[in-house]
Amino acid sequence: MVRRVVTVDEDGRGIVVSDGPPTMFGGAESAEGVEIAVMWAITDPPPDLSQPIDTEHPAWNLGPVPVGGARWSMLTFHPGARARGMHRTQTLDFVQVISGEIYLVLAESELRLGPGDAVVQRGATHAWENRSDEPCVMSAIMVTAR
Repeated sequence: MVRRVVTVDEDGRGIVVSDGPPTMFGGAESAEGVEIAVMWAITDPPPDLSQPIDTEHPAWNLGPVPVGGARWSMLTFHPGARARGMHRTQTLDFVQVISGEIYLVLAESELRLGPGDAVVQRGATHAWENRSDEPCVMSAIMVTAR
């Protein structure tokens, strides 16, 4: 289980305002075999640090990232997972493998990625496949793009 800690500055002191699980989607038993933890989302950039925190914001879903926004997720691809088949998003994605291995499938090539490997995905049509017997955990930040 992923843990999300959220801090703010209150009267010149850093404090914890939330400590627990993030919003979760999917799971090992889901059709795709992928569990997604939405860690944080920015819906109205730039973020206004003076506003109260809404850790259950309704915009924090798996739909398109709002224009000008960003979403950070932790993804667990369980063994045999194939996420969404070939797909493309209108985002610039920063992805890093934390543990396990995954295949990035492109139109004319495949790359096996392991812990520490990072991908900058610039709107390319792609798929993710876990062909191993172990889960693969990745961190992904999606930023809307033109």
